[in-house]
Amino acid sequence: MEPLKLSHTIEENVLEFFAWMYLFPITLVHLFFRPLCFLEAMAMEKEKAESARYETRMPPVLFFLFGTMPPSIAIVRHGTLEELTTLPALSDAALIIALTLSILPFAWAISVLVFSARGYDRAQFRDAFSIQCYLFCPIWLFILCVAYYYGPPDVQMPTQTAYAVLGIGIVLIIWLFITEWRLLRKRAISTVRTIGCFVLAMVMSADLFKVTFSIAHATNQKWLL
Repeated sequence: MEPLKLSHTIEENVLEFFAWMYLFPITLVHLFFRPLCFLEAMAMEKEKAESARYETRMPPVLFFLFGTMPPSIAIVRHGTLEELTTLPALSDAALIIALTLSILPFAWAISVLVFSARGYDRAQFRDAFSIQCYLFCPIWLFILCVAYYYGPPDVQMPTQTAYAVLGIGIVLIIWLFITEWRLLRKRAISTVRTIGCFVLAMVMSADLFKVTFSIAHATNQKWLL
């Protein structure tokens, strides 16, 4: 029976992986074109039985990691020889990358909790962080893909491509800010508090990135710098 159990486990894992590959672009498109409706639908998923959740869309943290970890690891492995000499084990690198990329969702989640004043318990944080994982995945995915193809110093980005990258980046940032603004206003948060949330989130993000890169520099992790 053990070989049968093993084959069944392998089959389930393979099917689950390809299900993620199938659901990721669907989730991404739905999120980008109808963000508020998408987030409302995902909030309703929590009311379902655990076995019936996220049958048509990916859960937030998995969506974030699935969209950011593969290109991040590819960038790390695509580094120069000097960088690769300081590269930790793949599992350690994956953990560092996940923590680094999660800084922005974490900072924005904390800021939303502070200015929404709806409580600071674990459940409230999970909800806020889950929303931010959804919202920041498209931007990180775009940045990482650009960094992979045009990050190496010996690769020159064509002028037209640079303009296209800049344009898409601006569109994604505007999309993020508008969505964040609409979410906060939908929760009946005043304009002043909404602006305060934006300011706090950006300040926290900058400070947390400084801490991360200071740790990377202190531990000689050149691949992360």
